[in-house]
Amino acid sequence: MDSKKIRKKAKKTIKNYYWSSLIVSFIVLIVVNGGYNYRTFIERPIKDINHVLILDSNLFNYDKIEKTFNSIGEKAKSYHPTKGVLSIFFNQIIGSGYIVLGIINTFLIFISHLALPNVILELIGLLFVLLLFVFVQNLIIVGKNRYYLEHHKYKKIYMDKLFFVYRVRRISNVAYIMLKKFIHNFLWFLTVFGGIYKYYEYFMIPYILAENPTINCKNAFKLSKEMMYKNKLRLLLLQIYIFPWEILGVLTFNLSNIFYFNIYKDSLYAEFYFDIRNKLLKNDEKYKNYFKDTLLDGPSVNDFYPSDKYFIKEPKKNRWMRLDYNTKYSINTLILFFFTCALIGWIWEISLNYIIGGYFVKKGSMYGPWLPIYGYGAVAIIVLLKKLRNNPFILFITSIGLCGIIEYFTGWYLETFHHMKWWDYTDYFLNVKGRICLEGLLIFGIAGVIFVYILAPLLNNIYAKISLKSKKIIATVLVIFYIIDLIFSTLKPNTIAGTTLFKLLFK
Repeated sequence: MDSKKIRKKAKKTIKNYYWSSLIVSFIVLIVVNGGYNYRTFIERPIKDINHVLILDSNLFNYDKIEKTFNSIGEKAKSYHPTKGVLSIFFNQIIGSGYIVLGIINTFLIFISHLALPNVILELIGLLFVLLLFVFVQNLIIVGKNRYYLEHHKYKKIYMDKLFFVYRVRRISNVAYIMLKKFIHNFLWFLTVFGGIYKYYEYFMIPYILAENPTINCKNAFKLSKEMMYKNKLRLLLLQIYIFPWEILGVLTFNLSNIFYFNIYKDSLYAEFYFDIRNKLLKNDEKYKNYFKDTLLDGPSVNDFYPSDKYFIKEPKKNRWMRLDYNTKYSINTLILFFFTCALIGWIWEISLNYIIGGYFVKKGSMYGPWLPIYGYGAVAIIVLLKKLRNNPFILFITSIGLCGIIEYFTGWYLETFHHMKWWDYTDYFLNVKGRICLEGLLIFGIAGVIFVYILAPLLNNIYAKISLKSKKIIATVLVIFYIIDLIFSTLKPNTIAGTTLFKLLFK
């Protein structure tokens, strides 16, 4: 197959699964590549940068566009918020420019509170980064490749293919081979030209592992070398052909990459892999010992990949990872959703408050370990937006609107009847009376999509392991405690400013 047919096949494949691939691509962007670079896209404080957003006839001059966004970036760097759930991430992301680096820096800030020698803290931080790279980022890369390999033939696919390596329990083997590939590439790149050559020679290793994660290290390197023999130039020409997309990514501040090019490129490389793979299988039967997944290739099928026929049998205990987002959830499950999300929201906010302020604060107007607004939002999205589950983009937009309504009227109720504010977005970009803001709503929208397609079905599978009788008892007890808390907090809401409990623990 020539490069033109490979590109045509990749484009055709994208049409069948664009929205799910967009979500997968975004997750990979966050986890593997460090995330979208926010250096020139910070909108706060709006009072400082309003003047650069006024459109005029000269704004379409590229030099002025670059100057404008550089101005925004410089002003953003000088802004250091000290309050709010995202402030520490904001500061760290602005400093590094990337989400993952911001998370790593946040982790390092957190452990710096521990009363340990600096050398120990540095070793802990280094170990954290190394483990993240070896056992998360590299394995997600292989999982992403598995996702695109399956889409070569199958029009339907579960997004949890990102966790393919974890599901088939070949973590150590894949992690070792990917780490060795990285070390080899790094050492060869010290010679410059040798690094470029080896980059192409080792290029197929993540795809080989995505098809056959049982292959040993020696054979993985050998097979990649054989696959790329006389194909390095083909890949280089393919990359040159799509290079204008890389330039467009720079000109559009990475937006074209996020919404199209990353998906197209990954699909293109998967088709390139199949082209070489099939030629080798046709010329020599020995490759059947390496390309073991016979179900990957063939005429297009409007169905899911038959995982039960894969040559590696998934352990039964891992079946909970199979996610079906169109499941009809029971009342008991919805109640457990409510309290799980309310608890997660509560832990999330008090943890970030400690990281930011250095002290523990009891969040919310209620006394129990829950923030109901998270629970109401999650259940509302599941119940009211059920018919939109097959359209992720519309689900994202409606989640923003629905969560905005819930948050706005919750804030209005608390201010009107209790004459207090439990949150205030007054200084945030595009806020409405300090009760809601664009930044928060976008986060709710993204969280809503992740909850519907990943977290809800995952939790449902976990809840399924609990007997119906036990679920009813748990749900009933939680509802009773919640009603008691609701009555008590309505009469006398929680207004605790905070305690230095965590500070005392870390002294």
